[in-house]
Amino acid sequence: MARNSNKPWTPDDDGRLLQMCLAGEALATIALTLKRTVSAVERRSYTVRHQYRVKKIIPETAQPEARELHDRGH
Repeated sequence: MARNSNKPWTPDDDGRLLQMCLAGEALATIALTLKRTVSAVERRSYTVRHQYRVKKIIPETAQPEARELHDRGH
């Protein structure tokens, strides 16, 4: 079992995960680096990549109404 099993993901972990995903690293390589299971990396990468896309599409300076609609999935 991975050493970080059941431990929360830190912002640093998320940053490293995103960086490695964007670089095209294999999930198994990321899992070894972060000392997580492949399935944990796969699940978390979905969340982190989605958050990254949302921030790129809806910048912090966007109108609050646009951000609300986007966050609700409209």
